[in-house]
Amino acid sequence: MLADYYYDFGPFRLLPSLRVLLREGRPVALTAKVFDLLVALVENRGALVERNILMNMLWPDTIVEEGNLTQCVFMLRKALGDSHCETTYIATVPGRGYCFVAPVTESAGRVDAPGLSQANDRPWTIRPTTSLAVLPLKLLGMDQTAGLLGTGIADAIITCLSRNSRLIVRPTTAVLKYSEIGKDPALAGRELRVDLVLDGTLQHVGERIRVSVQIIKVTSGVTLWADRFDATFTDIFAVQDAIAAQVAQELRLEIGGADGRRSEGRTDNIEVYQLYVKGRYFWDKRSEAGLTRAMECARAMIRLDPNFAGGWVGLADSCALLAEYLFRDPQAMFPEAKSAALKALELDHELAEAHASLAEVHFYYDWDWAAAEREYKLAIRLNPNYSSAFHFYVWFLFTQGRFDESLQILRRRSGLTTVRSH
Repeated sequence: MLADYYYDFGPFRLLPSLRVLLREGRPVALTAKVFDLLVALVENRGALVERNILMNMLWPDTIVEEGNLTQCVFMLRKALGDSHCETTYIATVPGRGYCFVAPVTESAGRVDAPGLSQANDRPWTIRPTTSLAVLPLKLLGMDQTAGLLGTGIADAIITCLSRNSRLIVRPTTAVLKYSEIGKDPALAGRELRVDLVLDGTLQHVGERIRVSVQIIKVTSGVTLWADRFDATFTDIFAVQDAIAAQVAQELRLEIGGADGRRSEGRTDNIEVYQLYVKGRYFWDKRSEAGLTRAMECARAMIRLDPNFAGGWVGLADSCALLAEYLFRDPQAMFPEAKSAALKALELDHELAEAHASLAEVHFYYDWDWAAAEREYKLAIRLNPNYSSAFHFYVWFLFTQGRFDESLQILRRRSGLTTVRSH
């Protein structure tokens, strides 16, 4: 059985992709949690890993006592041969966390692990805190003014993959600056502090498009997976769905839409799609001019395709923020935002962005705290990686005087998005 990369320390060889620890060539029995703990410490070798970060890594979205982590550390030390008298591998920083202190050699390339079952072979391991950045597709032989198309495809893939809580996906706003050709994807991954990077190119010749993508392991620069997708330009939506589904399959993830079902709130209009990407870009600027442009894009989308849920979400979000920031009359903007959010939900009742939009109206205009909290929580459940929903909800809790709850979410989100330094 073959692995693509591995770590050597002392008499041990750690093969994360196979979930195997060998001691002088013989497998060492570890529970799943203890194995994940070992991988986290080895990949953060030489650096302190805080207890709360490890707790979030091993038990995401679950409240457990710290004694569970202490027990895992005890079992790992026992397996490695560490003791209270002699610390070779894991050092304790009292009151803070743990550090893997032994010298480690990381090697890329395929290595044979004889005797292990092929049934468990995987190209890599997805831990509870595996993080991924989807970089904007680079345009080859195309007018670079069409760059929003590459960003739009990346945004669609991000949205799709974000529906699985086992994968931390950087939001589109975080990756926009990596759209230039020639940018080193591994360097981008280090700057974004992620484990994996999805990088790709887009070619448009006549009525045909070709999208080539690859997943790169940031620490080693090794390409773990690569594929190519060809289609007509009007089938670009099918291409982005196919890429997301294939990535999910390679990552052993379950994602909404991966079974081929299309949302009723989708659009097949390229012009609408580009307006959507442009509108979200301006909305993220949070300025009066940006929000006004976002609202104009939303209205144009609705005129071209009134059955596209994203257009109604864009209208709801831009109207709501124009009202919240007092750039426009709240008495005019909030009712329009509410009507638009409800229309989006009529088209796609599982659209997290629409539930978050409706929550904002319940909070700032209706003053219906229970309804607002219900919609915030539903948005987060439907898309655990939708950063705006978390941002909105934390601010809601803060204004309600529920400081401990808001701080707990901020700490948990910080722990989930903190990975090793490179």
